[in-house]
Amino acid sequence: MTHSPLIPGFNWTHRTDAYGTHQPVLFEAIKRKLSVLPILELGCGFNSTLLIHAAAGDTTVVTVESDDEWLKKFKHLETETRQFSIVGSLDDIIHRFKGQYSVVFIDQGRWESRASCVVHFNLSAEIVVLHDSDYLEREFHMNFSDHYKYVKTFMPLEPFPYMTGPPTTIMSNYVDVTQWEINYEDYK
Repeated sequence: MTHSPLIPGFNWTHRTDAYGTHQPVLFEAIKRKLSVLPILELGCGFNSTLLIHAAAGDTTVVTVESDDEWLKKFKHLETETRQFSIVGSLDDIIHRFKGQYSVVFIDQGRWESRASCVVHFNLSAEIVVLHDSDYLEREFHMNFSDHYKYVKTFMPLEPFPYMTGPPTTIMSNYVDVTQWEINYEDYK
């Protein structure tokens, strides 16, 4: 792994780790967000939490996780602008996180929760980033365009870690993400 000039000291893993294929898209969403509204991360992990916290600058980040043991791995990052919350269910997410967000990253463990959050945050997030988006399209028959004006899916560099990618989809009702070009080779 090489350190990134984009984020000093950050190691990009999207080339070698299927769990990190979302990194370039997530970074661009944070970089191109419209406002200083908080960033919401649903499901923490080594390939997203560290990136979000490094790229967010002064923007408040709220990381939400349902697995307390997993959340403990990142709790050391907690500050006044880096908040961590444990949730018990999808209802906790929908009822507790009703605010407006600049970016919502959806990558929590339960697929049903991911599907519901894609719909739930369609008007309250400037940009939604969904990792493993093909699964919701294939297994839940989700059409993201039913909920978002602008939708674009990115495939990681070949050879893909999985046969399907896994792809990452960005969606918005406020930002024309269909015009975004992201060259995965630029993130080293």
